[in-house]
Amino acid sequence: MQNDLQRLEGGDLRSKGEADQVAQDIVDNPARFASVFEGIFSPDELIRMRAADAIEKASAINPELLQPYAERLLSDAVLIQQQEVEWHVAQMLPRLKLDEAQAKKAFESLRRYFRTSGSRITQAFCVSSGYALAQAHPALMHEFRGWLMVALQSPSPAVKARAHAVAEELRELDQRRKI
Repeated sequence: MQNDLQRLEGGDLRSKGEADQVAQDIVDNPARFASVFEGIFSPDELIRMRAADAIEKASAINPELLQPYAERLLSDAVLIQQQEVEWHVAQMLPRLKLDEAQAKKAFESLRRYFRTSGSRITQAFCVSSGYALAQAHPALMHEFRGWLMVALQSPSPAVKARAHAVAEELRELDQRRKI
C-alpha cells in the first residue's frame, strides 16, 4: 500500500494526480495531515504542488488542521518559490489564528508574493487573502487599502477583477459604518 506522498508522485504539473483523494483522506483521518504537510518541502516539485493542494483543500474544510503548523507556514512554507505552492499557501494563511505579529508576517508574505510571483493566480489569491487578514486584524487595513490601489491597476484581468470585487465590498462596509 502506498503512503500519501507516494500517491502524489508522477505525471506532470498539469495534473493534480490524487491530490483530491488525499485531501479527503486527511479530512477523514486528520492524523494523516502531518506527513502530507511535509510534502510541501519535498525536493520533487510535483509532490510539493500536490501536497500543497491537498492540505489547502483539507484545511478549507477543517481549518484547525493548520494551526499546529502556523509557525512552519509563516517561516518556511512562504519561502518556497514555486507558483503552484504559493497560491495554495496564500489561501491557507488567513485560515490561521494569528497574533498581531504573526498576522503582520503573513500579510508581508502575501504582499511579497503579490509583488514577485509570476503567477496571476497567486496574485489574485493574495488580494483576497490580504483582505481577509486585514479584516481579522484591523491594524493592517490601512496598508491593505494602499496595496489594493496597486492591484486595481494590475494589467491582469483576473487580478483586477478580484481587486474590484474587494474594493466594492470595502465601499459597502464603509457605507454601512457611516449609517
